[in-house]
Amino acid sequence: MYAKIEDGKIIAGPQALPRSTKSISGFNLQSDAKLKKHGWLPVVDLSAKCDPTKQKISRWTPKIEADQVVRTPIVSDLTTDELVALKKAELIAVADADLELQAIAAVGG
Repeated sequence: MYAKIEDGKIIAGPQALPRSTKSISGFNLQSDAKLKKHGWLPVVDLSAKCDPTKQKISRWTPKIEADQVVRTPIVSDLTTDELVALKKAELIAVADADLELQAIAAVGG
């Protein structure tokens, strides 16, 4: 993933590099040094400690460095509605697995 930087601001991305530009075919095959000359920097996502049963990554905070854009995840607690939806999805998955096992047992498998 890359970000397009102009005047010290991210104007596009993170995204895959374009295959070509108006003047460069195979733009996505260029070295990072050449891409930097055209304002494109690689994006590095830092990892976060996040308990997916209670938390989510709510957004990313980007920091433009000399040779890359580093994104730091911001972790927040799941809302009550999100927790309820997660529990419902878990119960549905368990029920579906139980029905599948019952169907297998019914055909003698």
